Amino acid sequence: MSPGVTTLLNPTVWLLVATALVALAGVFRQRDARQSLETVVHYACMWPVLTLLVGMAAAGVGSRAVLGFLAPGAYAEEVIAARSFLDARRLYSANPRQELEEWSSGSGAARLPWASVPGISPCQASALSDRARFYTNHAHTPMLLLAGVPIVMASGGHGVYATLLLLSLLAVLAMVAVLLERAGLAWRSRPALLVLAAIAGWQPVLAGIRQGDAVLPVAALVALAWHLAARHVRGGRAGLAAGIAACLTVPAIGILPALLRTWRRAGTLAVLVFVTGAVVTIG
Repeated sequence: MSPGVTTLLNPTVWLLVATALVALAGVFRQRDARQSLETVVHYACMWPVLTLLVGMAAAGVGSRAVLGFLAPGAYAEEVIAARSFLDARRLYSANPRQELEEWSSGSGAARLPWASVPGISPCQASALSDRARFYTNHAHTPMLLLAGVPIVMASGGHGVYATLLLLSLLAVLAMVAVLLERAGLAWRSRPALLVLAAIAGWQPVLAGIRQGDAVLPVAALVALAWHLAARHVRGGRAGLAAGIAACLTVPAIGILPALLRTWRRAGTLAVLVFVTGAVVTIG
């Protein structure tokens, strides 16, 4: 979709705009931030408004999922690496753009008439049609690339996206669960639906779903690890979650020193998981 349409159909943007306007009005009415936020939540949780917000979030997730299946995004690197590993026992292909061109041609994505799809700008249509020309390699960790090998072997390239899509949706639910527990809200409540719509409709979440990126599962693992460690329970599970997250994306490595400094047991286990994964993969 074009940027304008995407913005208008984004529930998180509308919530932010409403919060800003109510906060501005609260300044003149001498209301504090908590009172202003309660006003936004009150009106946003009215069934007509809440239904509209949830619908927009669902439409955003659904459209990105369809686009992700039709045109390979970030997950193409996992697919190309898996094909290279199965053919030549190496994760990094000698000619990744040619590999992507062959796979895209076989799946029919490159032949789709993107320029005639409503909401797709000419620039986006060009990028979708010529995905192989703009392909970049070596952006993901070897551990993540290796994890895609059995999936590609069992169900092909689109199986990788289906797996990442499922994990991303579960990640959204996990992050919502952490927020609800921290806020003391029940799942069967209108505020819970509001939080779900706000997170699911958040642009970075939609981008992660569209690209088939591992960023959402990793974000959920980091949030879960920090939540478990902060509660001073299940230090082993917190370390395991953080270690797996660090194996999947480079930015998640930043949680390791933070855990070591704050909760040594969880941090030590996280470092051990990360080092073990790196050694096994490289070796």
